[in-house]
Amino acid sequence: MIRLLALLYLCIGILKLHSLFFPQTVMAQYLRMPNPIFVYLTNHTILMLAAVAEIAVGVYASVSRDSLLWRSAAMLWLTAAAFAYKLCLAAVHYTGPCGCLLGINRFLPIDRKSVV
Repeated sequence: MIRLLALLYLCIGILKLHSLFFPQTVMAQYLRMPNPIFVYLTNHTILMLAAVAEIAVGVYASVSRDSLLWRSAAMLWLTAAAFAYKLCLAAVHYTGPCGCLLGINRFLPIDRKSVV
């Protein structure tokens, strides 16, 4: 199960990298804006760091021979970091677009107000 979740993180990270290098017109403007939490960095930089972290954790947890505890801890760390970031966005009452999926969420049947 851990390897399956690790492959999911790996795929999401690769999709983010692809979207960062080939942004849609709508996302290109979003990527140039300052990040609402780390205002000294752009959304592009933050999403690049997130993509690299997702790929690194995905590769580690899927191919490593380390114990299940260490691989699970790496995935839990990444999940906790993403959750903490979402909490920070909610704390500053951010109502802008969600860049975590780089616009993929526009094609999903999810109410935009429910995605922070």
